[in-house]
Amino acid sequence: METSLSELRKKPMEFAKHISKVTNGFVNGQTIERYYELNRIWEFTSNPSWSWDRTDYRIKPEPKVVPFSMEDIVPGMYVKMKNQQSNWLVVGFGPDGVMVAAGDTCYSYANLSNSWLWSTDLKVWKPFHKVIKE
Repeated sequence: METSLSELRKKPMEFAKHISKVTNGFVNGQTIERYYELNRIWEFTSNPSWSWDRTDYRIKPEPKVVPFSMEDIVPGMYVKMKNQQSNWLVVGFGPDGVMVAAGDTCYSYANLSNSWLWSTDLKVWKPFHKVIKE
Protein backbone atom coordinates (compact mmCIF):
# COMPACT_ATOMS: atom_id res chain seq x y z
CA MET A 1 0.00 0.00 0.00
CA GLU A 2 1.60 3.26 -1.11
CA THR A 3 0.03 5.42 1.60
CA SER A 4 -1.46 3.86 4.69
CA LEU A 5 -5.14 4.31 5.35
CA SER A 6 -4.36 6.19 8.56
CA GLU A 7 -2.13 8.61 6.62
CA LEU A 8 -4.80 9.11 3.94
CA ARG A 9 -7.37 9.96 6.62
CA LYS A 10 -5.19 12.90 7.68
CA LYS A 11 -5.56 14.37 4.18
CA PRO A 12 -9.32 14.65 3.56
CA MET A 13 -9.03 15.67 -0.10
CA GLU A 14 -6.61 12.83 -0.95
CA PHE A 15 -8.77 10.37 0.99
CA ALA A 16 -11.88 11.49 -0.93
CA LYS A 17 -10.01 11.06 -4.24
CA HIS A 18 -8.93 7.57 -3.21
CA ILE A 19 -12.49 6.60 -2.27
CA SER A 20 -13.83 8.04 -5.52
CA LYS A 21 -11.24 6.21 -7.64
CA VAL A 22 -11.95 2.85 -6.00
CA THR A 23 -15.75 3.12 -5.96
CA ASN A 24 -15.77 4.27 -9.60
CA GLY A 25 -13.58 1.30 -10.45
CA PHE A 26 -16.10 -0.98 -8.77
CA VAL A 27 -18.97 0.59 -10.72
CA ASN A 28 -16.98 0.08 -13.94
CA GLY A 29 -16.43 -3.62 -13.22
CA GLN A 30 -12.85 -3.56 -12.01
CA THR A 31 -11.74 -6.10 -9.42
CA ILE A 32 -11.70 -4.68 -5.89
CA GLU A 33 -9.48 -5.85 -3.06
CA ARG A 34 -9.75 -5.03 0.63
CA TYR A 35 -6.96 -4.66 3.16
CA TYR A 36 -7.40 -5.41 6.82
CA GLU A 37 -4.66 -3.75 8.84
CA LEU A 38 -4.79 -6.54 11.45
CA ASN A 39 -4.22 -9.28 8.84
CA ARG A 40 -1.92 -7.15 6.67
CA ILE A 41 -3.08 -8.81 3.44
CA TRP A 42 -5.03 -7.73 0.36
CA GLU A 43 -7.88 -10.04 -0.59
CA PHE A 44 -10.54 -10.13 -3.28
CA THR A 45 -14.01 -8.85 -2.38
CA SER A 46 -17.00 -9.23 -4.69
CA ASN A 47 -19.29 -7.22 -2.42
CA PRO A 48 -17.36 -4.46 -0.61
CA SER A 49 -18.96 -3.16 2.58
CA TRP A 50 -17.10 0.16 2.17
CA SER A 51 -16.25 0.27 5.86
CA TRP A 52 -13.45 2.79 5.36
CA ASP A 53 -13.03 3.29 9.11
CA ARG A 54 -11.15 -0.01 9.51
CA THR A 55 -10.60 -1.34 6.00
CA ASP A 56 -8.90 0.01 2.91
CA TYR A 57 -9.94 -0.86 -0.61
CA ARG A 58 -8.14 -0.69 -3.93
CA ILE A 59 -8.51 -1.63 -7.54
CA LYS A 60 -6.54 -4.84 -7.96
CA PRO A 61 -3.22 -3.89 -9.56
CA GLU A 62 -2.38 -5.38 -12.93
CA PRO A 63 0.71 -7.59 -12.91
CA LYS A 64 3.73 -5.86 -14.42
CA VAL A 65 5.74 -7.48 -17.19
CA VAL A 66 9.45 -6.83 -16.68
CA PRO A 67 12.27 -7.92 -19.03
CA PHE A 68 14.69 -10.53 -17.78
CA SER A 69 18.09 -9.39 -16.58
CA MET A 70 21.36 -11.26 -16.52
CA GLU A 71 20.43 -12.70 -13.10
CA ASP A 72 17.56 -14.59 -14.77
CA ILE A 73 19.70 -16.42 -17.34
CA VAL A 74 20.17 -20.11 -16.55
CA PRO A 75 22.73 -22.58 -17.94
CA GLY A 76 21.47 -24.45 -20.97
CA MET A 77 18.91 -21.79 -21.87
CA TYR A 78 17.57 -21.73 -25.40
CA VAL A 79 15.65 -18.88 -27.00
CA LYS A 80 13.39 -18.60 -30.02
CA MET A 81 11.08 -16.06 -31.55
CA LYS A 82 7.37 -16.60 -30.99
CA ASN A 83 5.73 -18.54 -33.83
CA GLN A 84 9.12 -19.81 -35.05
CA GLN A 85 10.55 -23.33 -34.95
CA SER A 86 14.25 -22.38 -34.95
CA ASN A 87 15.88 -22.00 -31.55
CA TRP A 88 19.31 -20.93 -30.38
CA LEU A 89 21.45 -21.77 -27.41
CA VAL A 90 22.39 -18.81 -25.24
CA VAL A 91 26.21 -18.81 -25.31
CA GLY A 92 26.90 -15.58 -23.46
CA PHE A 93 25.21 -12.85 -21.50
CA GLY A 94 25.92 -9.62 -19.73
CA PRO A 95 24.21 -6.50 -18.44
CA ASP A 96 23.16 -5.43 -21.96
CA GLY A 97 21.69 -8.69 -23.25
CA VAL A 98 22.42 -12.21 -24.49
CA MET A 99 24.45 -13.73 -27.27
CA VAL A 100 23.16 -16.81 -29.08
CA ALA A 101 25.03 -19.50 -31.01
CA ALA A 102 23.63 -18.26 -34.33
CA GLY A 103 25.79 -15.15 -34.70
CA ASP A 104 27.52 -12.20 -33.17
CA THR A 105 24.47 -10.07 -32.31
CA CYS A 106 23.75 -9.13 -28.74
CA TYR A 107 19.99 -9.20 -28.17
CA SER A 108 18.82 -6.79 -25.49
CA TYR A 109 16.67 -8.10 -22.66
CA ALA A 110 13.95 -5.57 -23.54
CA ASN A 111 13.84 -6.76 -27.17
CA LEU A 112 13.71 -10.41 -26.15
CA SER A 113 10.91 -9.79 -23.63
CA ASN A 114 8.56 -8.57 -26.35
CA SER A 115 8.63 -11.42 -28.84
CA TRP A 116 10.87 -14.26 -27.65
CA LEU A 117 10.46 -17.44 -25.63
CA TRP A 118 12.94 -19.45 -23.57
CA SER A 119 13.36 -23.11 -22.60
CA THR A 120 15.89 -25.44 -21.05
CA ASP A 121 14.35 -28.67 -22.35
CA LEU A 122 13.18 -27.54 -25.84
CA LYS A 123 9.68 -28.79 -24.94
CA VAL A 124 8.21 -26.20 -22.58
CA TRP A 125 8.61 -22.63 -23.84
CA LYS A 126 7.99 -19.63 -21.60
CA PRO A 127 7.90 -15.88 -22.28
CA PHE A 128 11.29 -14.19 -21.95
CA HIS A 129 10.17 -11.90 -19.13
CA LYS A 130 9.05 -11.87 -15.50
CA VAL A 131 5.58 -11.07 -14.23
CA ILE A 132 5.62 -9.13 -10.97
CA LYS A 133 2.49 -9.01 -8.87
CA GLU A 134 2.03 -6.20 -6.40
